[in-house]
This record gives sequence, C-alpha cells and structure tokens, in this order.
Amino acid sequence: MPAAAHRRLSSLYRRAFVSGASTGLGQAFAQMLLAEGVDVWGSARDVARLAHLSTEFSGNATNAGVAPGADTANTAVANLGALEGDYPRGRHGRFTPVALDLADGAEAERIFRETAAQACGGQCENAGGDQCENAGGFDIVINNAGYSVFGDFAATDFAHWQRQIEVMLVNTARLAHAALGDWRAREAAEQGRREVASDALPPRPRALVNVSSLAAEFPLPYQTSYNIVKAGLTALSESLMIETAGTSLSVIDLRPGDYRTDFARSVLYLGEHLEELHFDAGATTPLSKERKADVPPSEARKIERLKTAKAAFERLMQGGPPPEHAARALRRALLRCRSTTLRCGRFSQAVLAPLLARFGSLALKRRVQARYFDV
Repeated sequence: MPAAAHRRLSSLYRRAFVSGASTGLGQAFAQMLLAEGVDVWGSARDVARLAHLSTEFSGNATNAGVAPGADTANTAVANLGALEGDYPRGRHGRFTPVALDLADGAEAERIFRETAAQACGGQCENAGGDQCENAGGFDIVINNAGYSVFGDFAATDFAHWQRQIEVMLVNTARLAHAALGDWRAREAAEQGRREVASDALPPRPRALVNVSSLAAEFPLPYQTSYNIVKAGLTALSESLMIETAGTSLSVIDLRPGDYRTDFARSVLYLGEHLEELHFDAGATTPLSKERKADVPPSEARKIERLKTAKAAFERLMQGGPPPEHAARALRRALLRCRSTTLRCGRFSQAVLAPLLARFGSLALKRRVQARYFDV
C-alpha cells in the first residue's frame, strides 16, 4: 500500500459533498478533493457562484454519476500544489453544482438526499432497494456552509441570533443525521454480505467533517450565536465519535482559526453603523454630531469596544494563512480514516491557544483573549 503522503484520496473515497463550496474554506476543500480524483458535489445558495469550479473540473455541469475528468492540470490544482508541493498526480474528479440553502432545513435535507441518490446513479453497489435512495451515495460529507452575526447581543433583535443557530447548528445537524443514518444502514448491509460471501470486499471508509472553529474554545467578541453554533458542532462531533467507534465511519471535528478568505463579507453586522447599535438598531444613517454629544460615557465605551473588536476581527482574518493550508490538513486527516479533532490555522492559534486552554486558568485565558481582540 502506498505511503500516505503519496496516496490519493480517490483510492479510499469516490464521492464527496461539500456545503458552502463557492468560496473560502469550502472552495479549497472542494478543489483539494477534485485534485485527488474524488468527484465532488458542492453546494451554494446561488449556483452561479459555483461556475468557476464547474468550468475548471467539469466543462459542463452534468447530473450525478459522471466519470472522472481528463488527465489535465488546471489553475486550481496548480494553485494548491504551489503552496506546499504537488498533490499526487492523476486524474482529477468531476464537479457538480448543487443549489442548497440551509435556511429551510426540511428542503435542504430533501435536496441532500436526492443529490446523494443521483450521485450513485441510483445503483449503489453496496446497497439496494430503499437504501440506494439516500445519502449513502457520498463517501465524504463536509458541513462547511455558514456565516456570522456581529453585534451587541442584548441590544439587538434576538431573531437574528436565533436564525443563525437554527440555520448553522440545527439544520447542519439535520444533514449529519441523514448522512450517518444511511451510512450505518449501508454498513450493516455490507456486513451481512461479508458473512455469507468470503470474497466480499471490506467496507469503504466514510467520513463526516463538521467544520467548527477555534471559537468553540475561544469565543469571538460580539459574535454570540456564532460561538454557540461552533461549540454545538464540536459537541455534536464529539458525541458522534463515540457512537461510530469501531465502525468504518469516521467523524472529524475541524476547528480552523483565522484564514485569509472572504468570510468577513458574510458577516451580518447588526446596524449599518456600529455606533447606532445601542440606540437605533436598524437605523441607516450615522449619528449626528448633536446626538453623539448626548451619548453617555458608558455607552461611548461600549460603542468603542464594538468598533475595536470589529476591526481586530477583520484584521486577523486577513492576516491568516490561505485556505489551502486548511485543505492540506484535512487531506492528511482523511487519509488516516479515523475520527479526530483537527485544529488548524496560524501556529499561535492551532498550537499555542489549545495549550493555553488546556493548562492555563480560565481567568488567564480570558485575559489573553481580551488582549488578542483589543477589548
């Protein structure tokens, strides 16, 4: 068996689903898998934002069940390889765009299941009948889609925070539930065949990747619901690691730090002008000089903290490593075919911060965190 460093993921996994594949980490994950010969179904709310991946890896966006693409290098693969050596050479996978919006959990699950059934052409070799029409069509499912909400929790409409928790935690868990439930049914069917046929193939590994964040350990200032979501996804992954122990299914709790992506553009800043959050949340014009003069000192300090935290957040994002760095880390984890917690990002975040969380006091951790975000 080839060494892991030179082994292609397509020797283990055939098909993958990546939510939020149009940009940032999701795009990097999709490109990495495609470069490794894995066919990828990537989702976005607007499939037009996936056109670049369709062009790079498909030529034409087709229905599921397509064959691997041609033996050609492409810009996306070259960009990945240029950062830290090339991925193992070979045929790249095919990309299929999927329109999926997590805002409607039931509809998102329906689309996910239909896409998975199409991905295996309705003829999954390891499952038959009812089990073929389910999420068993994917060998890898990466729950990556998301956004953030920034603002003073108590001074803004709770509906914004509630919506993010429902979309990013509850509905993401819904997709994880669909994938794992069907995978376990397929694994049971495979086990039954092995018991009656000595020449039956061993089960294929399957991996669920929940993209959490280091915010699960170090909450981001003024992004309360994002922190809740990421802590919840980490707890979900940890729970599923216990439930899938001893099976061919692996669960990866991916906790990235700051990466140089467009994520800051997806942040919903509550109130167009942060100085208004404590007064007219939702107003669209800055405070007048007269109104600013009326701001109590205590409120002025709160406003300054909000603006400082926002600036620090955006600065840290742009100072992080490129998203391909996270894709390489995920590739190594997928090759190991076992459940794990994977922290990645700049050294101070991926290595030093977890050590502080583990061995430092909570008081020290909070002081360091406040200094880190200038609050």
